[in-house]
Amino acid sequence: MFTYAACAEVPLPPGAVQDWWTDFKQDDHADFLPFASVTRRIISRRPRMVLLVDEARLWGLRLHVPALVRLTPCGFHVRGRYPLVDAHYGYRFVPCQVGTRILLVALIRLPQPLEWLLPAALRVSALLLGLEYPLYDLHFHLRQMLAEGGRSDRDAPRPRRLVR
Repeated sequence: MFTYAACAEVPLPPGAVQDWWTDFKQDDHADFLPFASVTRRIISRRPRMVLLVDEARLWGLRLHVPALVRLTPCGFHVRGRYPLVDAHYGYRFVPCQVGTRILLVALIRLPQPLEWLLPAALRVSALLLGLEYPLYDLHFHLRQMLAEGGRSDRDAPRPRRLVR
């Protein structure tokens, strides 16, 4: 089991942040990575629950990632089934002096013989992307959210990792 936590603060009210993060638009990951693309399909949407599938193309490989999303009053929790990885992660949106603190907490389970891969993968992603993958993903969405809210995406704060 691997635990990851990160946070960032944005100058928007918690309700606006919650609404943006939980709309699950089809194009959420357009232009996400230069070597990958992700298309999202919403399978069903009920009160407090969304079932979706992300179809990723990564260096020519095609992956389907089904996810169950549970909505809460101050965030959401996801259980995603990635190839070889079972991921549970959640976002909380809480008021702070700046506006909203976004907290990401992830629990990632790999098959035991492959547990050593995740810390190595985070180091490689930091070299390739400039940030570890979870921080890169969080920063990508912060820039999107601010740009769509009429603010400069240059104002997007650099998220920081909370646990080592």
